[in-house]
Amino acid sequence: MRLGEILVSAGLVTPEQITAALAIQRETGERIGEVLLRQGWISEDDLAWALSNHLGFPYVFLTPEIVDPDAVRLLPEEVLRTHRVLPILRFERELTLGMVDPTDEEAVETVRRLTGLEVKRALVRPANLAAVLARLFHRRDGEPGGGEAASAARQFLRFHLVQALQQDATEIYIDPAADSRVALAYRIRGVAVGRPAILRELYEDILTDLRLETGLADGGQGGFTTRVGQSTLTVGVTLAPTRWGTAAALALHPLRDAPPALEALGVAPLDPPPAGRGVVLVASPDPRARRAVLHALAAARGPARLVCVEAVATVDYPRTPHLVLGPGRQARSRYARAVVEGRALGPDLLLVDDLPTRGALRAALEAGARTLVLAGDPSPTVAAALDRCARELPRRAVLALVQGVLLVRPVRLLCPVCGGRGERAAGRGCDACLFTGFSEERLLSAYAPVGARPAVASGAGPGGAGAAGARLAEIAGEAEAALCRQAEALLEAGLVSPDEVQLALAGIARPRPQAAEAR
Repeated sequence: MRLGEILVSAGLVTPEQITAALAIQRETGERIGEVLLRQGWISEDDLAWALSNHLGFPYVFLTPEIVDPDAVRLLPEEVLRTHRVLPILRFERELTLGMVDPTDEEAVETVRRLTGLEVKRALVRPANLAAVLARLFHRRDGEPGGGEAASAARQFLRFHLVQALQQDATEIYIDPAADSRVALAYRIRGVAVGRPAILRELYEDILTDLRLETGLADGGQGGFTTRVGQSTLTVGVTLAPTRWGTAAALALHPLRDAPPALEALGVAPLDPPPAGRGVVLVASPDPRARRAVLHALAAARGPARLVCVEAVATVDYPRTPHLVLGPGRQARSRYARAVVEGRALGPDLLLVDDLPTRGALRAALEAGARTLVLAGDPSPTVAAALDRCARELPRRAVLALVQGVLLVRPVRLLCPVCGGRGERAAGRGCDACLFTGFSEERLLSAYAPVGARPAVASGAGPGGAGAAGARLAEIAGEAEAALCRQAEALLEAGLVSPDEVQLALAGIARPRPQAAEAR
């Protein structure tokens, strides 16, 4: 199978993009993968995976920990850089060699001649190889980025990872300015809270470490996993070029020992509870809220053979298969295939943290015909989630498969000490709320039990399918009205601000007050 066919079959590009890329290739003489990459139609990770399948060589993501130092010392640095290769492991008379181009016979013959070993080839990404080579060879006494500077960068980054977790921050922002300093902020309860600026020289060393850990260049999305104290933390990294240099955003995903309880999230148990086969959708534009509720629902169901399909693993389930797709936009195209692979493992319960594409949604609906699926949906309303399903399968099939839709929206409660006002001249909040103005986050939720209404699921009764659609719209409206009532109750109690209610209910039609209707 050709490289373009592999990419199309995996849903990474369209046939039209391949046709356009071939036209460009005829003009420029570039390889098809280089054209697709330069056009921004695929990521380096997508290309490496496809080349691995196309050429038949394993794809390896390099880190210093997996590289055997004794194997590296078999070859001079100049050879490694010239041929873009790196020895990974030596086993008896065989050398596993990471190569940017595994078809480079000249490089293989050079390595075989210099080492006297048989070469087993593996594919590596160019940026990943360059970052690891930089780590292995540039940190010598007297060279830039070496010794104390590199250690200071790692210590600084680890310090802020610890501090951010202790303050329940979800992201760290690092943004260079026009002068020699770089702005630093934590995102706490949805608010960017400034921290003391850092020197640009230190930030350059931090960027080097981030590029090494993720294999990124000056832009793109990636991630890495590290230990912080006794906890495992996955860090999603976004690097973006700006006028003053490369900015970084670090999304923090700690691995929890156990899933949260529904009660702790402020979510009522589903009535009726999910059972048997079918799909329960958790609809919310907020991915963290979706993920937390999905795991709480899985825990509430009780013991089951569970399989998780997630961008990032956030709960440590013992002896549970996790299909982890990785943080960043490149994971979107992998969900459909991962859902199919997860279903093939034969679970009683399949948890999918997001359905970002039509292919992923269809795969989840089809899996629901054989097992129970709990899936996150980015739709803002119950009606939008069901309409999205109806575009993939006939309406009757959708209504037979979908047990219900749980609508979830996060809302932030005002700080009881400062009421969100605080004393800072420019800003908000107080020491008690870490200068955010908010004390905690609560989830508003309302369940629309679609599958529990036999007349709806079958389309039976007066009016047939048309009447069923009307009743379905009624169910969606009831759930959204219930969510609005929860928000209004918090507002009347003085626990939230009007602006927060408006933000939490964005996209939902709020019912008019009864007094207004009477007039």
